[in-house]
Amino acid sequence: MVKPVRHAVILLILLMLISPLICFKASADGFSSVYPSSDSQSSPSEWIDLDEGYQFALINYHPGSQKMILSVGVRDSLLVDAEKAFWIFPLPCHAANVDINVIQSSHILKGYDIKNPAKNSLRNNAELLFSSQIFPLPFFLTNNDSGLPVVLEGPSYLKQVRQNYSWWSLSGGEEYSVEVVSEFNMYGLTTQSVEAETGSGLRDYMNSMGFDLSDDFLFTFEEYIQGGYSFVLSWVDDIEEFRQNSDLLLVNNLNYRSLGVYVCFPTQKIFFPMKLTSLYDDDEIPITIQAIGHITLDQFNLQEDLIENITVQYRYADAYLVPVDLTMFFESEIAANQNNLRLPRIYFTEISIQNVEAKYFTEDLWFFPTPPLNVTIANTLISSPLVLLLPFFAIFSSISGFASGWLIFRKNSPQLWKFAIFGLGNFLTIIFIYIFARVVGLKRFLRKPQAVEVAIYPEKFVFAYIIIFIGLMSAFYIIIENSL
Repeated sequence: MVKPVRHAVILLILLMLISPLICFKASADGFSSVYPSSDSQSSPSEWIDLDEGYQFALINYHPGSQKMILSVGVRDSLLVDAEKAFWIFPLPCHAANVDINVIQSSHILKGYDIKNPAKNSLRNNAELLFSSQIFPLPFFLTNNDSGLPVVLEGPSYLKQVRQNYSWWSLSGGEEYSVEVVSEFNMYGLTTQSVEAETGSGLRDYMNSMGFDLSDDFLFTFEEYIQGGYSFVLSWVDDIEEFRQNSDLLLVNNLNYRSLGVYVCFPTQKIFFPMKLTSLYDDDEIPITIQAIGHITLDQFNLQEDLIENITVQYRYADAYLVPVDLTMFFESEIAANQNNLRLPRIYFTEISIQNVEAKYFTEDLWFFPTPPLNVTIANTLISSPLVLLLPFFAIFSSISGFASGWLIFRKNSPQLWKFAIFGLGNFLTIIFIYIFARVVGLKRFLRKPQAVEVAIYPEKFVFAYIIIFIGLMSAFYIIIENSL
């Protein structure tokens, strides 16, 4: 019995030694060609046509403070015939604490879905750890392609987000219990940060400027005012100057004009206003938000029909060059990068809502400034994979030594803690464990060694160790991959 078992183990180890020369070469270049460059364009079918303009939000949150840029696109032909255009949205703070500005260009972040590089990193590093057994499992030779990363391109590919957090209208062109705390004029656009005592006062104030608001707005205005909210009101008072200084976007052979309103305000959670959008009732209003960092949606009080249609995607981009007009938006990131505008890496979250009637937008969106667990795992796999994987490698190596010692030598009163420590020799590969077991022997780990059994069982121990370790690592790999 000794020779057949020994020959089987020796043959297995020989296969381990030669298989990497074949297996890893077969899969090595598959990963380098899976992901296109960040400059490549997504398939046109991934993008929604801009039929009636768009709105886009870019958010940057730091503890206690949120910066937000809201870009609105209006069809140029409508602006030509209009005297005024206005836009209003609420903020969860007093107007005195709000900073306002205007951003001339739209800026869309482009990057990769973190799932793809995370799975790639998991696979590559899992192969490294499996190589302690000197060969990878067969299923590691099959590319688990999950599709190309979604690349977000520039303004010509903006998703349709016609109306998401406020109310936009076009129209021709005392005292209302409204206090204008600050005002900013640039590029033909006037932006005010206002406090209102009553909803009717705010409506009357806006109507006095030629913006005809119905009574439907009163209840929502009152609800915000009672909650201590203020409002940001923007309108185009010089159409020609606005057209000359705003982005001109050609989409589906239609021209759109865009400027972004910048606000900075105090808040303990990330905020995105949507209640005013519910006034659109049965209209389906697409929404797109990009937030710096990876954040988690607070689903409390949101309707189920809304939750089911919210898509959250977590992305990252390398070597992001901050545009000059966004330096105040990325102020903290630039300072942390020694005032260099080229950030080595940024993470961001994209939230989109599609195919939902506006009447379900009965609550504003709130977000926690922390990522969910699976996103934390993905980020770790991208940035520092061995920080996550090596502790599990050590644990599984020790468990494999412990379990193999009990399984093979249970009749010989094994000192299992010694086998657990011995299992860590897997850091020097299974070859070390086999040589140690053959040359030094495992008697010292047994309280009741029997000469004949001990002569046979080192090979059995190594074989059991390989099976148990591969089983544990395979299960771990599958669990982590499926969680991403």
